Amino acid sequence: MWLYALALILEFAALIYVRIREPDMHRPYRIPGGVAGLALLSTPPVLLCAVSMVLCPRPTQFLGIAGVVAGCLIYYAGGARAQP
Repeated sequence: MWLYALALILEFAALIYVRIREPDMHRPYRIPGGVAGLALLSTPPVLLCAVSMVLCPRPTQFLGIAGVVAGCLIYYAGGARAQP
């Protein structure tokens, strides 16, 4: 659950980032209020994810952090080898 919550938080952050970066991009739907409305609607699920990450048992938190660190290390190690 810890890694899923972190991934969901990153998805909301990416959504807001793309709305700011590409304001004229075609979208199948619009959220009223622009970026501020989107941020307001994104806040409750992001807070719920953050609370679930904080309240989970300590071993789960450590495993989640270890998973994130391992994933980043593997990503950058693989990316360094893939480049010419």
